[in-house]
Amino acid sequence: NTYSLYCVFDGHNGAAAAKFAANRVLPMIEERLPKGPVPPLNHPLSPAFRELIQCALVETTIQLNREYAARGIMAGCTSTIILVVDRLVTCVNLGDSRATIDNGLDNLMLTVDHRVETFEADRERVEEAGAQVASLSPQGNGPAESRAVGVGPLRIWPGGLCLSRAVGDFDVGDVVTPLPHLTQVVVPKTGARLMVG
Repeated sequence: NTYSLYCVFDGHNGAAAAKFAANRVLPMIEERLPKGPVPPLNHPLSPAFRELIQCALVETTIQLNREYAARGIMAGCTSTIILVVDRLVTCVNLGDSRATIDNGLDNLMLTVDHRVETFEADRERVEEAGAQVASLSPQGNGPAESRAVGVGPLRIWPGGLCLSRAVGDFDVGDVVTPLPHLTQVVVPKTGARLMVG
């Protein structure tokens, strides 16, 4: 199959996780991609092919996190992975690196920002798991006593991470998950512009 792969891995607390993900993502995806010709979009086998692509990207994201965990490094990174096969665009993301498609009429967001400040469902999940969610204390040495006196965006403590999903960030604990958000769209025959950053 012919495909195009676009990725952004934005490291935090260092570049180790981003470099690791950038070096490992291609072989991980290639070993999981369906083999053989791509069925036309209106073919009966097309739904199964689409699902195989989805599984390949989700499994890759989880495996990136698993292999990175074995290195014992606490740093983490966002992960936005986009695979284009013919006119099928599949995107998985962790964190807040964004991707959009502009087809000339609409601008469709392919990603979700996994920031505890704005993504309420994940904030509730993190708090229910027992982690503290608070802004930085005015002294800059840990969580604020209340949201009213904190500085900056909400963060997960321990660790002080603003994101609820990422590769790595093991100092925050297992409340930060590598389970990505997934979007799959078909680009019109007239084409579209993909923007990732």
